[in-house]
Amino acid sequence: MSTQQRCFNVNFEVTMGSSSLTQSQRLIQTDRWELSCDTRLRLRLFPDSARTQTEITFGLTTNTGTIGLAPSLIKTTSREVDEQYTALFGKKTGTRCVRHLEHCLFFEENGIEWNLYLRECADGLAFRYDLPSSTPFKILKENTQIHCPTAAKVCTLPYTTWYEEARIVHTAADLPRGAYGLPTLIYSDAEENYLISESDIDGSNCGAHLVWTDGYFTFTLADEQISADSHFTSPWRVLIVGSLTSIVESTLVDDLARAHIAKAAEPDPISYVLPGHAAWSWWSSQYSGAYLETQKNFVDFAYEQGWHHVLVDCGWDAAWVPELVAYASQRNVCIHLWSAWNDLDGPENIKKLALWHSWGVCGVKIDFMESESRERYQWYESILSETARLGLMVNFHGSVIPRGWARTYPQVIGYEAIRGAEYYVFYKEPLSSLHNVCQVFTRNVIGSMDYTPVTFSAPKRTTSNAHELALSIAFECGITHFADSPDSYRSHPVAQELLKSLPDTWDETKLLGGTPDSYALIARRTGSKWFIACINGQNDSRVPLNLSKIIQTDHDFRSAELTLVRDSGSSKDQGKSSLVVKSLSQIREDTFIDVPRDGGFIIVVDLEKNSLHGIPPEVSHPLSPTSVRPGLAQADYSGKVTLPCESEEICRPAPGWKIIARSETEVSLQAPENGIPGDLYTMTFIQGNHLTDRRIRHIKVLLPHGSLTNLHKTTFFGCANANGPVERDQSNGGGDPNDGSPLTINNVRYSCGLGVSDRAFVEIALSQDEFTFTCLVGIDDETPNTSAQIHISVDGKPLLQKDIESKEPLDISLPNLCGEILRLETRQNSDREAHIDWVNPQLIRSAHTHHITPQERN
Repeated sequence: MSTQQRCFNVNFEVTMGSSSLTQSQRLIQTDRWELSCDTRLRLRLFPDSARTQTEITFGLTTNTGTIGLAPSLIKTTSREVDEQYTALFGKKTGTRCVRHLEHCLFFEENGIEWNLYLRECADGLAFRYDLPSSTPFKILKENTQIHCPTAAKVCTLPYTTWYEEARIVHTAADLPRGAYGLPTLIYSDAEENYLISESDIDGSNCGAHLVWTDGYFTFTLADEQISADSHFTSPWRVLIVGSLTSIVESTLVDDLARAHIAKAAEPDPISYVLPGHAAWSWWSSQYSGAYLETQKNFVDFAYEQGWHHVLVDCGWDAAWVPELVAYASQRNVCIHLWSAWNDLDGPENIKKLALWHSWGVCGVKIDFMESESRERYQWYESILSETARLGLMVNFHGSVIPRGWARTYPQVIGYEAIRGAEYYVFYKEPLSSLHNVCQVFTRNVIGSMDYTPVTFSAPKRTTSNAHELALSIAFECGITHFADSPDSYRSHPVAQELLKSLPDTWDETKLLGGTPDSYALIARRTGSKWFIACINGQNDSRVPLNLSKIIQTDHDFRSAELTLVRDSGSSKDQGKSSLVVKSLSQIREDTFIDVPRDGGFIIVVDLEKNSLHGIPPEVSHPLSPTSVRPGLAQADYSGKVTLPCESEEICRPAPGWKIIARSETEVSLQAPENGIPGDLYTMTFIQGNHLTDRRIRHIKVLLPHGSLTNLHKTTFFGCANANGPVERDQSNGGGDPNDGSPLTINNVRYSCGLGVSDRAFVEIALSQDEFTFTCLVGIDDETPNTSAQIHISVDGKPLLQKDIESKEPLDISLPNLCGEILRLETRQNSDREAHIDWVNPQLIRSAHTHHITPQERN
C-alpha cells in the first residue's frame, strides 16, 4: 500500500470538549513517520531507525497563550489532494500531478482553538498551523523544533535575509550554535535523509529560518510578532524525505503551493513566460548598463548564441531603452531591465512597470530586497500582482528563497538567494567547488537559482574550466544568465558551442550520484538528448558512470551517441581554451571517470545521434540595417496625435494615453489630462505574437512645451555619457547611477541640472514655438583644473561651440523648430577627464506666442 493510500490510525475516540491526550496515543502512522502524543504532540521521522530517528515537536506562542504542549483533540479529518498544474520551467516541465493525503487535527488548548494540517507525500511531509479566531490576536513565537541525530551531517548556511553566505557541511554534533538559513539538509544514510524548507507563503506571513541549539533546530520567525485580525495560517513547513536522489528530484515545494489563478484581464503566463538563456554585461563590466552600444553588442552575441534574452543592469536610461528593444526584436531577443526594489515601492513607483512594459520590455530583475519581514512579503505580492497583470517576467535578486511561487506566479523565472558569481566582483574571492556541489542538494532543490554561472575570466578562480562549464547544466534557472563577456566565451570555442546547444527547458532531471561533501553527477533531458554534468568538490573523486537510470535498454545504449567534454592538461589556465571533446563508445556498469579536485566534466547522450552541438537556431530573418531609432511626432495643443500604423501592428500606447480611433493605416491617440507639457511619451508598435518573432518600432510623442520647461526633469529623446549615466541634479560622479555629489562650480552649489563627463550628449525634442534656451554650464569641482568643449546644435546645425574652463551663462534664441532636436554635447579638451554641469537648463517660450497648453489654461 502506497504512502498516499495509507489510512491514518486513531487509537481512541474523542468528542468535543475531550480531555488532554493520554500517554503514547498514536494519531497517524506511515512507512516513514508517526504522529503521537505523550507529554506533548510530537512527530517521529524514521521511528524504527537506530541511527537517524528524528523528532519534531510542535507549538506556537500567541498573546493569549501557548499551544502545542498539552492539546485536547476535538476531531480529525482527512482528504485526498489530487491536483495538476503546468510547470513552464524547472527540473521537470509540463504537467505535474500532486497526489497527497491531507490530515487535519482540530485541537483546543488554553482556551485557544487551533488546527494542525499534515500532508503525506511520496517525497516527504509538510505541516502548517491554522488558528481561527473571532477577535484579533498576535503570533509572538513559533516553537516548532526538529531534533536531529548527532551523527548526521548537516549541509546549511549561516542565515542572512538574502541567503548569500557560503554553504557549510558539519556533523550535527559539531554544528555551532546560531541562526541558519533554509533549505537545510540532514543526511547520513542511503534512504533516511531530509531537506527542511518552507512553501506557500504570502503577505500575511513573514519568512522563517532555523536556530540551532543543543541538538535541535527551532523554526524562528523573521518578525517579532505577526498580527492577525481573525485568522492565521502559517506557510507549510516542509521536509523532503528519502534518498539524496529523491530529494534532488523532488518538486514538493512547488507542489504544496497554491495553484495559479489568473484574473479575467490577465494574460496567460504561457504567452509571455519564455524560459531560456541570457547574455548579461554587468559581471564583466559593472558600468556597462549605462551604454546603449554595449548593450547592442550583447544583443548581437545573444543572437549569435541562439539565446532569447539580454538583461540590462543598473545605469540604463529611458531615453534609449525603446531603441534597444526595437534593435533586439530584429534579433529574436527580449530585453529585461534591472531595478532596485525601493524604486518600485509604493503605488506611484510601481507604475513604472507599466511604462517599461509599454516599450516592449519583457521582464524585470528587481534587487536588494534583503528582508524576510511580513511588510516585505506584502511588497512582493504587489509586484507579483502587477507583473501578472501586465505580463512581465520577474527575477528577484538580493531576495528570499523560492517558496513555491513558480506554481502560484509562473512569471517568477528566478531568484538569486545564492552566493553566485557576482561574489568574484564584490569580494574578489573564489567560490569553492564544495560550495557549488552543495547547491545541487540544497538550494537548487527548492526552485530556480540565478547563480549567473560559467565565468571563465573570474579572478583567483580555483574551479577548472570543465567545472565552470558544467554549472550551466548542474544548476537550473528559468532564465540562466551567463555572466562572462562575449570575448571570453569566444576564446573557449568548445564551451561556446556547448552553451549554444543547451535547450531552453528540461523535461526531466535525474541525480546519478554524489553527496554534498564529494561531488554531484546530475543529468537533465530534453527530448531525446541527455546532458550530464559532474562538478567535483575539494578532493579527487572516482565517479561511477552508471547510466542505467537514463538509458533504459541495450538498444538505446547501442544506438546512442555519447560525447565527453572535459579538461585538458592545464585545466585552470584562463588564458586559453583548455577543454577537449571526445566520443565515448564503451560504457559499462563498472565504468568510472577520475575527476581531480575542483574539476568536472559534461557528457551529452544523444539517443537519436544528432551532433553534439545541435543545429544552430534557425534565423527567421537576417540581421538588417533597418533603422531602430524612434520617430518623433508632436501632439496638438488639445493632446491629440495621429500616427501611422500598419494593419497588422498592435499599438501599445504610453500609460494614460487612449486610442480614440483606428484605421488600416493610422491610429489616433489622446493624452491624459495630467500629461506633462514638454515631456516625451513613447508609443510602441508591435508585429507578431510570439516573444521571439516580434518586430517593434517606436514613435515618441511630444506634448508641446509650456511657457517654461525645466529640461533636467523631462524625458530625453536620446542621451549618452562616457562615464556612467547622465545624472540629474548631481554631478557625474563615477560610473554607477546616482553616485554623484551636489552640482558645484567654483565652490557654489546648485540644486538643479545635469551632470555629465566630457564625452556626452543630451537630446531634447522641440515643439512648434519660439524659445530661448538658458543655462549655466561649467566644470564641476570634482574635476578641478580641467576643461572641455560644449557644442549646441539643432538637428545637426551648429548654434554654439565654446571652450569651458570655469563657467559660462548661456542664453540662446531658438526659432520655430517643430519636430527638431536640440542637442547639448560635451567633448574632451584635455588629457584629464572633465565633468561638466548643465545648471538649471530651461526652455522659455517667447512671450508673443499664441499657443497655450491645457495645463496652462487650467
